[in-house]
Amino acid sequence: MTPSISPVLETNMFDLETASANLPGPGWMAQRRLEFVEKMKSAKFPTTEEELWRYTDINSFDLNKYRALSVNELGQPGEQKSPGGGVVAAEAGEHSALIIVRDGRVVHHSLSEDLEALGVVVTGIEEAQGEIQEKMLQFLGSVASETADTFVLLNEAMSIGGTYIYIPKSVVVPNPIVIVHWCEGDNVAVLIGP
Repeated sequence: MTPSISPVLETNMFDLETASANLPGPGWMAQRRLEFVEKMKSAKFPTTEEELWRYTDINSFDLNKYRALSVNELGQPGEQKSPGGGVVAAEAGEHSALIIVRDGRVVHHSLSEDLEALGVVVTGIEEAQGEIQEKMLQFLGSVASETADTFVLLNEAMSIGGTYIYIPKSVVVPNPIVIVHWCEGDNVAVLIGP
């Protein structure tokens, strides 16, 4: 028989509140993370008694085996840890845009000049400014705010970035937009979204 409540949230080894508060990023992002930390206080991790998780060994998941990345490991928003995309860009093939996400933060993004001229936007959410930021914030987290899924809440509570892609109506993007997620370190809690 499986337990009805996962023991993950019953320990203080992984301090989500402190880990989330220590993450870098703009003030609006820190406030957003705090809202999801509050939601996590009443969340329960799923068990194999739920149909969705029946065939996944979710009961052995232990968040306490992981650690949050430090600011030194992550770098500050806008810090480019992968100039030009390096080898990854060469392996991505023909593409309209390339985004490299390292440990949850966009560290490189490029977009063809033709698409940029047509109003297409590809950027890290923590780097968005002005009109682009306003448009992005209208939609950012609109689905996550309505869910009780523990992993979605945890992802949002630990979010340090993500990718914002905007394609105006009637604009055709001729080649793929490639997003590469790259994670480093042992036992780190890297929660990533697009």
